[in-house]
Amino acid sequence: METQQFSRWRNLLWPVHNYELKKILPMLMMFFFISFNYSVLRNIKDSLIVTAPGSGAETIPYLKFWGVIPVAIIFMIIFSKLSNILSKQKLFYASLLPFLIFFILVLASDIPSADGSSSGIVPPNSSIVRRTFCPT
Repeated sequence: METQQFSRWRNLLWPVHNYELKKILPMLMMFFFISFNYSVLRNIKDSLIVTAPGSGAETIPYLKFWGVIPVAIIFMIIFSKLSNILSKQKLFYASLLPFLIFFILVLASDIPSADGSSSGIVPPNSSIVRRTFCPT
């Protein structure tokens, strides 16, 4: 292990030893990609909610209060119960499973375009899909 002191500039800009790079670089990449995805998905979510038929900007607080908060509380309760049963690694994978299933279902349904064309599993002329994503 190196115990050298950094120069003044390196101490201000990059106070990381070479042996720490194998941990810090993947963490920085994860932080970047998580922040990027969060930013993009938040904007897409807002635009889909605001432009959906029969809804507007007033729908966002309603969904956050009656949708996000109850789901977060339920997830927290399930997570705390599972943390007493599962190991850390299994708990990590068990907590990722609902998100993985959700994103696979979204990819499989493939949000149709305005003309009704779609390449997903759910047919584009399905009534729920058309009412939700294709304004008339």
